[in-house]
Amino acid sequence: MGPKYRIAPGFKIGFILQSQLTPLSSISISVTSLIGGRLREKTCEADYGDIGGVQSVNCRLAASTMQPSETLKYLVNTKPPDWFWVGFRYQARF
Repeated sequence: MGPKYRIAPGFKIGFILQSQLTPLSSISISVTSLIGGRLREKTCEADYGDIGGVQSVNCRLAASTMQPSETLKYLVNTKPPDWFWVGFRYQARF
């Protein structure tokens, strides 16, 4: 992770419900949610010389053919992929 990215602090919260179906089997459901932890990409300053001067741009797209102001639409601002999780489990002992 470089200086142009920031991951916000976060924590997981969740619960587990379990039920004993028989003396040798059980079923459970687990639910977790991540609060916070968002990934954000910062802008960079690019110098376009006499054509455009110094402008804020998306670092990854600064060398593209897009207008510098257009690149800002593509800054990363996303939740973590595991921000919400549900699991079911059936366990049988024999």
